[in-house]
Amino acid sequence: MSAKSNKVNQKNNKNSHDVFVKKAMSDKNVAREFFEANLPQDILSQVDLSTLKQEKENYFDNTLGNGIVDLIYSVNFGLDKGYLIALVEHQSSQDYKMPLRIMKYVLRICDDYLKKDKGGKIPLIYPILFYSGQKKYTAPLSLWSLFSNSERAKEFLTRPIQLVESSNFQKYDIRGRNYAGLMMYFMSKIRERDIFPFLQEVLESIAKISRDGDIEYIESILYYILDKADSEKVDGIFSEFKKAVTIEHSEVIMTIAERLEQRGVTKGKEVGIQIGIEKGIEKGIEKGIEKVALNMLLKKLDEKIISESTGLSIEEVKRLKKN
Repeated sequence: MSAKSNKVNQKNNKNSHDVFVKKAMSDKNVAREFFEANLPQDILSQVDLSTLKQEKENYFDNTLGNGIVDLIYSVNFGLDKGYLIALVEHQSSQDYKMPLRIMKYVLRICDDYLKKDKGGKIPLIYPILFYSGQKKYTAPLSLWSLFSNSERAKEFLTRPIQLVESSNFQKYDIRGRNYAGLMMYFMSKIRERDIFPFLQEVLESIAKISRDGDIEYIESILYYILDKADSEKVDGIFSEFKKAVTIEHSEVIMTIAERLEQRGVTKGKEVGIQIGIEKGIEKGIEKGIEKVALNMLLKKLDEKIISESTGLSIEEVKRLKKN
């Protein structure tokens, strides 16, 4: 048999396999008995299989990739609605990354659910992988087993996300951590109406970073502050930075000031040119309308008709007639 014929046969076998599985598992009795026989006892004791209802097949195309048929069933977990997922794998080679593929699939269902029910709670979702290959299944079944340290990975990814808030960060919280401390400090103060007094509180930290030679980080802080600062405070901000940094770095600060000043001049020119163009266009339109009105006057049309046709007032039409 040729390689081409072999591929065709494999494709036909896959298609027939998919059709059979979908048709069989769409039968409520087949699905109920499948879950009844294969769910762990602690899960089985929680679900009411009489409420089992097929919801979807192929929930997300290409999420699981080739060789997987996915079927989703809603079922009652006590008083709450939940979902059982049957994932039927029939490819000959086993996939080391299957736990990751299944997790991505489940998370997409969670994401889709929250998009439809904003602020709602995600129902329970329990997946089962049904393997129909000839060789014994030996690939990993736990997401944690894919990590080099399974226990720590499980601990890290199942505990609540650690939260760091900048809103209440104060000068004393810097505590010698000038780099990260300044980042958090200015992020907490940047929305203040006047950033100037808060800047003066941490000039020593800026000076310490300058003495360390890290002018690039100081530039980042400066640009961040200037982006939010009132224009009348800009000169004072530059002055404070220049006093805080080393003599060598003060030249960099002044270069930034000159660069921004030049950018302001250029921007002003661009705005002026644009205003001039807009005014020129507006003036040209006015002249064009007046010319039309004059032609209508030469043809001795009624002043009211001219006013309605051109948008000019009666007084403007009379002025043109008089001129």
